[in-house]
Order: sequence, then structure tokens, then C-alpha cells
Amino acid sequence: MINISCALVGLGNIGFEYKKSFINNFQNHAKALHSIKKINFVGGIDKSIKKRKRFSKKYNIESYKNLSELKKKNKPNFFVVCVNTKNICGIIREIILNFTPKVIVCEKPISFHYKEVLKIIDLCKKKKIKLFINFQRRSDPSYISLKKKINKISNRMEGKIFYDKGFIYNCCHYINLILYLFGNYKSHYILKIKKVNRFDYMVNAKVIFDNATVNFVYKNKSIKEFEFKNERNMLLKYKNRPIYYNSKKYNNSFKMSQKHFYLELIKSLNNKNSNICDAKEALETFKLIFLILKGHKK
Repeated sequence: MINISCALVGLGNIGFEYKKSFINNFQNHAKALHSIKKINFVGGIDKSIKKRKRFSKKYNIESYKNLSELKKKNKPNFFVVCVNTKNICGIIREIILNFTPKVIVCEKPISFHYKEVLKIIDLCKKKKIKLFINFQRRSDPSYISLKKKINKISNRMEGKIFYDKGFIYNCCHYINLILYLFGNYKSHYILKIKKVNRFDYMVNAKVIFDNATVNFVYKNKSIKEFEFKNERNMLLKYKNRPIYYNSKKYNNSFKMSQKHFYLELIKSLNNKNSNICDAKEALETFKLIFLILKGHKK
């Protein structure tokens, strides 16, 4: 594995602020990165001086107002990008232009535009950069265990997933998870679609995968819920937490979500089997999202 020298770009909520003072809680990138000995965490980047001061005080790590300032003092080979979706691709291009990164991790979605997703994935491939996207549910031990159980069942499942905040922005979590749990996309049927903001859409659609038929349903409120059944009345159910499969409880450890993600990433860098979303799998996720939106995007 490469010697990891890591910089975190973006010290906002998911980057640094979220539940930063909670004991045994690793739901932001900074805390997870700082906790893993195999990662040499060398800097945080943010335009906010207040965030930089809080970050440096907490971790005793240098912070910088931008990548240009970082370049003068340090040249990390591992970058984590936690900025607004509309800025992710621009930051990745700036990193590639000014550094020689071996690994880049970014938040999701990569972009609200499919052509931009393709360009940034292709650029990383040409530069031989390993790109990973933080779909952290698939790195959770409960989902890994659940996938093994589902793989043993031959019967197809059918169910609903409820999501909010937009099809690209939020439902990408679930589409990536369903591809992970139930296999490849086969076909889809749109029930309803309309714009919810400048960049995103609400979509109600039935989507067929190898081993499941999924109804994605938009609800304009904070909701995390899904339920599946098969011909043998086997039930997969999730509402906030935990997950139940045939009455067995799977305690998804969201308190450790980002740490589990980086532990799986290290496995991948060591050429071991891992449960993490790389560029290839991310492309399949966004290809499906924009295929469903095709003909409706203006």
C-alpha cells in the first residue's frame, strides 16, 4: 500500500463539524481520518478561518485557506473532497493540476450533470488515480452481512424505498445500495417526475434489478425507510434503524460510518476484497440515475 499523506478539503458538516464532540462517534471525515494510524493526516482546507481554527485546535493539524496555500507547505498524495456538489469536480481538477494524487475520495453526488461525472472519472482513470465515492452504507458491517444472506436466497424481492431532497442528491444513496445488494439494473418505468429545484428532481419510478423490483418514492420530508418481501414472505425492513431481515435484527452502526468506510478503503488499497464504491461502481450508479432522468432534464 502507498504511504498515505492525506488532506481534507472542506471543513463543514460532513467534513469536520458533524457530531465532532460526540465520544465514539465517527460520522465526519476528519474524526475518522484522525483515528486511523495508517493514514498520515497532514492538513485541512477551508475558506472559513473560524472552521480552520477549530479544526487545528482539535487535531493539532495545520489548516489552509485554499489548495494553493497547501501546495507551498505540503504535497499530500491522498485527498478527501467534502465541498458543495456544484464545486466537487472543479476541486478535483485543481487537485490533479497542482499535485500528484494517488487516491481521491469525494462526497456524493459527484455532480448534478452526467457529462461532468464522466469527465472527472475519465480524468482520474487517465492519471491512474484511484477514485472512491463515499457511499458509506455498503461499508457498514450490517449491510455486508445482509448482502451475504440475500445472496443465498434465490427468490426475487419486491419493495419500496422512500427518499427526500432530490433524486440525484439523496436517492443516489439508495440506488448505489440496491445495486450492491440486488445486482444489475434491467429496466424501469417512470410513474411521476418533476423538478424540485434548479439542479434536481423528484422521481417516483419502478426499477427492475437482477434480484429485486424496487419502487422509489419521493416524500417531501426527512425520511429513511424501505421494506421488501419475496414469494416466501421473507421480509427486509428498515425505518431509521435498525434493519430487520426475517425478524433478525441487524444493528447498522452509523456512529462508525466514516471509520468503516476508510477501513474498507484501506483493504482496497491493499488489494483485498472490500465493500467500497470505486469509480467503476460509481459510474454504474450515476449512469442509472441519469438514464431514468433522460428526456426529462431541461
